[in-house]
Amino acid sequence: MEWEYFGVPKKIFVEEFVEVSGELADINVRCADGRPILDSVILNNKSDRMAFGYFNPDGTRSDLDCIANPAFYESGNLSMDYVVSASFHAAVRCAELLSLGNDYARYDFMTNGSDLFDGEITVYPAAEVSPATPPGKIGSDTMVDWEWDLRGSWFLSTPQ
Repeated sequence: MEWEYFGVPKKIFVEEFVEVSGELADINVRCADGRPILDSVILNNKSDRMAFGYFNPDGTRSDLDCIANPAFYESGNLSMDYVVSASFHAAVRCAELLSLGNDYARYDFMTNGSDLFDGEITVYPAAEVSPATPPGKIGSDTMVDWEWDLRGSWFLSTPQ
């Protein structure tokens, strides 16, 4: 539903089969002009074994959404003591470089535990329809708001 994408020709992307010895993980890095803000790890995405959690760029666990919504970690999501892989740190470094000169985007990667694969870069995470953190609470959207300097936004600084 993003109007900016309406003119983009439709394509189909097919990923090669990725050898997985353990669990397949998606790593999403939210960055603002070379500064990683908040990251997430999703194990077994889009399956009945899916588990999700937020992390700080240094790999430590972020409990922001747990504070905003304590039920978040009671529904089969990653435990607070989950340890990120070396691929997580490589993804953060890649996103830092890719995001230089861009006001904000989410950089997605996939790992099989040893190899890191690039995914999409999106300026509309969750299609911009994810629920906002309740007033008075701190959540992932709050973290992005604190770090995203809109003065660097091409869209907001260029006549449309």
